[in-house]
Amino acid sequence: MLTHLNLVHSILHYRYCLRLGAAERSVVAAPASHITGLVANLLTMLGCGGCSLILPQFEVRAFLRLAADEKMTHTLMVPAMYKLCLLCADLSDGLSAWDLSAWRVGAYGGAPMPEALIEELAGALPELVLHNVYGSTETPRRVRQCPPTAPPSTPTASAAPCPAPTFG
Repeated sequence: MLTHLNLVHSILHYRYCLRLGAAERSVVAAPASHITGLVANLLTMLGCGGCSLILPQFEVRAFLRLAADEKMTHTLMVPAMYKLCLLCADLSDGLSAWDLSAWRVGAYGGAPMPEALIEELAGALPELVLHNVYGSTETPRRVRQCPPTAPPSTPTASAAPCPAPTFG
């Protein structure tokens, strides 16, 4: 069940755990009708005073163009979307065709991220810090988050519980 309290609680988790602030620019690439698009991207940006850039649907070149043109700093996508970014035909020499230097926070959920994909992303976007976040889809709560320093092979079941946010 979605309540005001658990929406605010989730926004505070994302702000705190991903270290998000008012300078963020997030591309909402996942459907805003899903908890990922609505809470992890859209409402979190409202909660930290950042900017939400909304794609009507995910198309990899449109995503990369918007991310580069608008200096995206944050997004949360499923691993397959990250892989599509790397497979884009224009990326024959990596992501260097796009200026993604502002992209510093890449959260993912919905499925495990293969270690090979994490390594590919690290090579193409060395400044990007990936965060494995997950929880219950029926509620907006992220229950656990693997710290960015955890090895890619860390099982998600051993991830740390999200800390309790503080008010004030």
